[in-house]
Amino acid sequence: MAESQDKKDYGDNIKVVEDKKDEDVEIDFGKITGLFKRKKSSEGKEPISATTVDSKNETKSEHKAEDVKENDKKIEHETSKSDDSKDEIDVGKAIAGIKGIFKGAKSGAKESKGDEDFDISSVMNFLKKYHMTLFLILGIVVSVGIGFNLRMQSGELGFTDNWARNSIDQTINNDIASFVSQTYPNLPDSNRQQLAAEELNKAKRAGTYTFKTSQFAGQTINLQQQIEIASQQFKTFYQDETGKNYMPDIDPYYWWRYSRNIVEKGHVGDEIRDGMQWDNHQFAPVGRMIAPKDTFYPQSIVLFYNVAKIFKPGLELQRALMFYPVFISALSTLIVFLLTRRIAGNVAAFFAATMVGVHAALINRTQFGHGDSDAIVIFFAVLVLWLFIEAVSAKRIMLKIVFAALSGIATTLYSLTWGGWWWIFDFILASAAATFGLFVLYQAFTGKGTVIKNGLNSLKNSVSRKIITITATYFAVTGITMTITSGLSTFLLTPVASIGFRTLKTPVVGSAAPNVLRTVAELNEGTAQQAINQIGSSLFYIAVFGIILIIARAAFEAYKKERDNEKIVRDLFYAVVLTIWFIATLYAVTKGIRFVLLLVPAFSIAFGIVFGLITGYVGAWTSKQFKFNKLIVMTIVFAMLFMMFPGPTFNSDVVNAARNVVNNDVPLINDAWFNSLNSIKENSKEDAIITSWWDFGHHFKSLADRAVTFDGTTQAFPQAHWVGRFFSTSDEREAIGILRMLNCGAHFGTHELEKKSGKDNVYAVKLTKKIIMLDRDGAKQVLLEEELSEQEANEILELTHCNPPESFVIASEDMIGKSGVWGHFGAWDYTKADIWKAVGGKPREEAVQYMKETHEMSEEEANSIYEQMQGISNDGAADAWIGPWNGFSGGVHGCSIVDELIKCGDGLIVDPADYNAWYPTPQGNQHPISISYPTAEGEVIKKTFDNNTVPQNLGILLIPSGGNYNRIVGSPELVDGMFAKMFYMQGHSLKYFKLLTRQQSFTGTNIWVWQVDWEGKQQNIMNELKPVEEKTEVSLGDEVMVNYIGYLEDGTVFDSSINDFRGKGVTKETGIDEYPHDSMAFTTGLNSVIPGFEKGILGTKLNEEKIITVEPEQGYTDPSHVFFNTTLYFKVKIAEIK
Repeated sequence: MAESQDKKDYGDNIKVVEDKKDEDVEIDFGKITGLFKRKKSSEGKEPISATTVDSKNETKSEHKAEDVKENDKKIEHETSKSDDSKDEIDVGKAIAGIKGIFKGAKSGAKESKGDEDFDISSVMNFLKKYHMTLFLILGIVVSVGIGFNLRMQSGELGFTDNWARNSIDQTINNDIASFVSQTYPNLPDSNRQQLAAEELNKAKRAGTYTFKTSQFAGQTINLQQQIEIASQQFKTFYQDETGKNYMPDIDPYYWWRYSRNIVEKGHVGDEIRDGMQWDNHQFAPVGRMIAPKDTFYPQSIVLFYNVAKIFKPGLELQRALMFYPVFISALSTLIVFLLTRRIAGNVAAFFAATMVGVHAALINRTQFGHGDSDAIVIFFAVLVLWLFIEAVSAKRIMLKIVFAALSGIATTLYSLTWGGWWWIFDFILASAAATFGLFVLYQAFTGKGTVIKNGLNSLKNSVSRKIITITATYFAVTGITMTITSGLSTFLLTPVASIGFRTLKTPVVGSAAPNVLRTVAELNEGTAQQAINQIGSSLFYIAVFGIILIIARAAFEAYKKERDNEKIVRDLFYAVVLTIWFIATLYAVTKGIRFVLLLVPAFSIAFGIVFGLITGYVGAWTSKQFKFNKLIVMTIVFAMLFMMFPGPTFNSDVVNAARNVVNNDVPLINDAWFNSLNSIKENSKEDAIITSWWDFGHHFKSLADRAVTFDGTTQAFPQAHWVGRFFSTSDEREAIGILRMLNCGAHFGTHELEKKSGKDNVYAVKLTKKIIMLDRDGAKQVLLEEELSEQEANEILELTHCNPPESFVIASEDMIGKSGVWGHFGAWDYTKADIWKAVGGKPREEAVQYMKETHEMSEEEANSIYEQMQGISNDGAADAWIGPWNGFSGGVHGCSIVDELIKCGDGLIVDPADYNAWYPTPQGNQHPISISYPTAEGEVIKKTFDNNTVPQNLGILLIPSGGNYNRIVGSPELVDGMFAKMFYMQGHSLKYFKLLTRQQSFTGTNIWVWQVDWEGKQQNIMNELKPVEEKTEVSLGDEVMVNYIGYLEDGTVFDSSINDFRGKGVTKETGIDEYPHDSMAFTTGLNSVIPGFEKGILGTKLNEEKIITVEPEQGYTDPSHVFFNTTLYFKVKIAEIK
């Protein structure tokens, strides 16, 4: 079919080679190599229309009206077809052209008006000739640059600016409110609030504020200056001693440690064991072989690091890792640009690449510092698809084979990076098969013969053969390369990998152990609507319309008299692969909300297609109908769409959502965590083991450089039950038995019991729980009674009752919110789990018989269990039946002593005489299920109530605090457990644990690190319950009464325990005993006063008077405090020591 050429408007750098057969027309990629030479050449110009860039490099050309066939009423796309001409787009020439335009300006007076006209004409001619090159370059730079810039912003810790602003505002608000209340005591609250708001606005307009009350009265601050100082101070809590940000997320620490091993040791593992890369920091004390898929990513990080060091000498590995996801995301954005350009042109490519670059669902996991594998997972997905689409689009058969092979190699590389690589492999095969099937059907029903005959003939069609060739090549190359790198089994199991995906959230998988993946936050089950909402509801449906437009384009081509079957096949493939991608990822979200990020590339491509095709269609239609300049019309349409997204100042809703993500990315690691883990590192041997919940395990391994019981890659093992049970139990003997077993042989003691006894997992777990409560001799006797040989018993005891290494336990603030998870797994009933797995849903007779035979239950007990199972309707209900979701509710709340009763804010009343506890209700007094409390004798007592209890399953923990009490609400099973004792009760009653360090931060991070004393010689008693004794010198843990006068360097007294110290005219020279005091009481070691003050008090003798100098770093570290970064002086006298 003859097609016009328009070399005047568009240059080409893609050479079209034509053999004798029309179907062999192909792209010559030789010219493209110029794009990568000295930044001087660029890809060939293409129309700005969003029509398909096919393998003939065809776009619909602008035809003059007289050239349009009268019987063709359809809208024609612009088409241009290049030949072997020398007209090519060259960036070097474009730059030279720019220089030439302005040469005339240098000769000034010599130029005539005609010369000026010539200059303007030159500009227009230049733009007309090179506009496609300029647009291509600009489109890539802008689309890649926006995402790059946004991702880098998280490194600025922008959230601290808001914190500082809010902190200063709150301080001023409090002062204003106090002043208004004192000045207008009878004014209604609404009027007070109005006056306070007016005063605050007045201060903001002035930029300064003078305090009116408290010890700061009369002092003026500059608001902006205070905000900047406060923000910078907040930042320091998230930076190391050199001022560099801590790596903010969890998983990057996993990759950092392996990358560090490569740099320092030359291999990924901590050691090479039996020829295998071995991680001796995981699965303590056994260690674990590093999975092959976990070796490629750190190697790629080190490669990037080594290259980056060339450009930035002295770059640290961790900094390179923090930047790596930004770099990889930029490459992904570029690939999406090229991929979409192939489908629908430059305009579509720009909007698709910009969308994938800035979408919040993707930026959330690929921003600066978040060096997990998500960025490279997306990179390989779009790379594989782009290469396959190039194979589909290529004209010459050899190029098709080359690109299909490259796509297969990319798929194999993908498999080395992520275990879920198979999804893109399956998508491509399914899409190719569906495209082939649809094309055969199309040929069958549109041919002149019978349907069957046409269908059989279509199989001989060159287009059909090309589809088969591409797909077969891709499949074969993937299979061969994957077999070489990972083994044949990896490739052969791929087709069934998606079946296992369906069981991702099943409560019981394999043995009777719990499926921890059910509680991984990023694998929380979502819905398709939630995914659509995260993408953006209206934007999602716009993207769906993009798929429809591709289908319509294929249909339009199919109805032409002289149709191009290759175009039809290409569009069918585009539409099918995007449709499958959409549907499959929406389903994946129902198994884990994190899979929304896999939808972003397909959504972005489809979204870009809509904008691109609209621009092209409108430009073509208006130029044809109204003879408008097509380029101008398309530019106007593009500008209008650009105003919608990304916005004139990059301020569209999508971009702002991404900006909100990066500006509120609060790191999980701060000074409190670093100091806690560094304390373990400095106070332990290299074989020490850290036990806590698994979430922060990668932090522990990297920063403390010590092994952990389990972490984010081993959380699916039975350790989840044992550690959950450790923190849940109120029996310290059981807790220390569990810890000894874990630190001797992980969970392999139970595994060996199961193996050597020949019985099931439930039996082995029950026997393990029995022997860990005994000493080694007693445990051995039990094992011998279970008919194990002495040798077998000794082998098991080495895994349960060894002489364990140094051990540490961390109880931290974050575990309160996670208590429902570890409490659930700690309460996991292996017997119920086995029954549910074996006979859940089976007939009563079969189920009852199984329970009687396997678990030795009575008929009555078995029937009772069966009846309970009948009420279970889904996996969630089964999960809760097997292990209740025990946890803590809320935080710590204060209670006061009123009329000899302890009264709490939620209505709870406790009589301290006998700890009777109740909630007054209209139906009478109702009791919690239990109340637990510590005693001065070093015990924790639990009192239970059997009658008139509240409907909720509430347990109360009541602990003394100063002269009052604190109340914690939780499940009765947890409120007197190990976590409660370690975190809320200062280790009260524990004999096997001593406090190593307690760290806190201003954001609420509270970390208790306990060192295990295997001999049980500790005596932990809460400070509030220790016997009161008169002492002569202050030491750690004492309760002291202090009289003081605080003053600044200039002598200004800012605070004092002297009543009405301002009214009395107290100065720094005033005698400490000159006036009566309201002595300040505090307990040392609880961080209840500024560090420098407490440091100065320690060692002070009773009735001793001294001057304490508090340096800025030991004083008020809250940047919003008026005395932040100020040296303070205190004249003090110790009035009492307990």
